[in-house]
Amino acid sequence: MDGTRSAPAKRRVWPYVLIVAALLAVGIWLIVTRLIGFRYLKLSDEVRFLGKVRGGEPVSGTIYYPGEKAELEPTETEGVVRILYENGDVYVGEVKDLQKDGAGKYTYAAGDVYEGDFSGDKRQGHGVMRYNNGEVYDGDGKNDMRDGLGTYAYADGSGYRGYFTENLRNGQGQMTYPDGDSYEGVWLDDKKNGKGTFHWANGDEYTGDFVADVREGMGTYTWASGETYTGEFKNDQPNGTGTYTWPSGDGGVARTYTGHFENGLIALP
Repeated sequence: MDGTRSAPAKRRVWPYVLIVAALLAVGIWLIVTRLIGFRYLKLSDEVRFLGKVRGGEPVSGTIYYPGEKAELEPTETEGVVRILYENGDVYVGEVKDLQKDGAGKYTYAAGDVYEGDFSGDKRQGHGVMRYNNGEVYDGDGKNDMRDGLGTYAYADGSGYRGYFTENLRNGQGQMTYPDGDSYEGVWLDDKKNGKGTFHWANGDEYTGDFVADVREGMGTYTWASGETYTGEFKNDQPNGTGTYTWPSGDGGVARTYTGHFENGLIALP
């Protein structure tokens, strides 16, 4: 009878032995990983880290961001890390809770390169963005966009210096074009809008109102020949009431006409 009862008793003991062994293995693993500095960290509601830690700070391992992950690598410069993103982007610079914060350089997989200030994991502050098509922006940024005072060099040779809002020219700014033309004045959503002066390479000049890139409102157009028109504009042409002057040979005014204009021409009664 004793022999027949020993087998079931042994079978009941084995599960407990396995559980104890598993707990011991987990405990040993935790001790070893802590000794070598390998840990799992929750750095914020959006950032997790699994890897090597030194002095409470992540050194190397895997970063888990919302919807993506990246690899953290140390550099030879204190306070500077390298982050390799899944999509091929690379960041080298300062971080806070493994988010870009401070001075750094971000190289996009497409070839664009930004070097400057970061805050809250975004381009914030002053920096230089070099695009893969050769264009360069040097100026202020906010929320990963051009925002504030800056200079933009375009691939066609034109250039802009002035204010931006959310990547668009907004506020006071000066634009120079490859053919020698230039504009200085107010911009709204990337278009000339407000008071400004447009100077043509041939010597013509207009000073006055613009609406959505078009001369519209009151203004003065001066031709290189010395002729001038001051009055109402619409659709880029003198339209409405205005005064046209013709110069004399000695630099004075030979004659003047004040009246109504249509599409740049005097509207005869």
